[in-house]
Amino acid sequence: MPVWEALEPVGRVGEPAGDPASPLVGREHERALLLGAFARVRVDRSAQLVTLVGVPGIGKSRLVAELYGRLEREPEITQWRQGRSLPYGEGGAFWAFAEMVKAEAGILESDAAADAERKLAESVAALVPAGDAAWLESRLRPLVGLDAAGGARGESFAAWRRFVEALAERRPTVIVFEDLHWADDDLLDFVDELADWIDGVPLLVVATARPELLERRPGWGGGKRNVQTLSLAPLADDETARLLGALLDRHVLPAEAQQALLVRAGGNPLYAEQFARMFAERGDASDDLPETVQGIIAGRLDSLPPEEKRLLLDAAVLGKTFWVGALESIGGADGRALERLHALQRKEFVRRERRGSVAGETEFVFAHLLVRDVGKAEPGEHRLRRPLNRLLRRRPSLQRCPPRPPTARMRSTPCSPSSMDRRRRRRKVRHHSLPRPMCST
Repeated sequence: MPVWEALEPVGRVGEPAGDPASPLVGREHERALLLGAFARVRVDRSAQLVTLVGVPGIGKSRLVAELYGRLEREPEITQWRQGRSLPYGEGGAFWAFAEMVKAEAGILESDAAADAERKLAESVAALVPAGDAAWLESRLRPLVGLDAAGGARGESFAAWRRFVEALAERRPTVIVFEDLHWADDDLLDFVDELADWIDGVPLLVVATARPELLERRPGWGGGKRNVQTLSLAPLADDETARLLGALLDRHVLPAEAQQALLVRAGGNPLYAEQFARMFAERGDASDDLPETVQGIIAGRLDSLPPEEKRLLLDAAVLGKTFWVGALESIGGADGRALERLHALQRKEFVRRERRGSVAGETEFVFAHLLVRDVGKAEPGEHRLRRPLNRLLRRRPSLQRCPPRPPTARMRSTPCSPSSMDRRRRRRKVRHHSLPRPMCST
């Protein structure tokens, strides 16, 4: 009888962070609906799409983490794949789905083309019968940055649905599309029809998005029997007060301070969490509370030691995900980057990923996308442009070339600082009021 020894994971799951630092308050109903959707998927062997919609910090990622935590504690194995759409054209049209394909195949961002090709072929061979393997592999190649012949969008979508279906044929599967409001229209079409086209397998598709998604697609998921959209409302004042009490480990704040805080928070759990951390760091409640969660994050950034703040701002330029080696290369580090990142992790600005996407590099990610957004909006990004371009020339694996949409000619081209500059200039015309994205995200 053959015996196999597990040596290492073949790829990142893309799972949410570990145990949340704060209790879940005011979201019990939404959590029950999300868990109920998965229970229906598993029992009925059907596909479901659940979209969580809300403003930044309202609790979308927290509900995804609650689902992941519940499934991880169950004895039955559930497969989990997760990807994020990137803002303002920083990634490709299908970046979120490409992350899932890479994770399933165990493809790292630092892998050479030959290694990526081998891993993809092995992964596809394990998923589908031999007769479908060549067809499926040819349609997945552009997603992982490999050369491929062009093809019709419908043909690519059919192959990608077959890939997702094959995952769910093995065991119950959850796939999560984060920040779908930033997705290209083609990806929105693919996700919107995914649960409607796949049947007979236990598949839960979860999407998170800001309200802008429903402005772009007012009929999102409409008329389909297996689709739910949960709009997350602000917490009530008593729920926000309970959350603050739990975070501050005290049941009562001074009446005036609590009332001012409740007005500022506006029922946003992230505001309450950031205030609690600011209170713990400063030892008192500021008389001049920021109006927004972005303002309170900026206040916390300003209170950091200068070396930690500078490192965090450098990381914000690199992207939501970043690496210690990249920070040391662009910032002229003194060898203490990892030590300072550990301090920032204790303060819950960043967290270390257990499994990285670049071989030999320690990978970190911002604890919340808003922390990165606030850091990137700080002045001084221009000072990193030249060292960052030098880094990208030395470390091509950090450039993350975007996958091409299936309607385009499917031939991958290497990123270069000059070509990225041209794409940025074109985007600047369309988004002149938006922060200019950098190459590595």
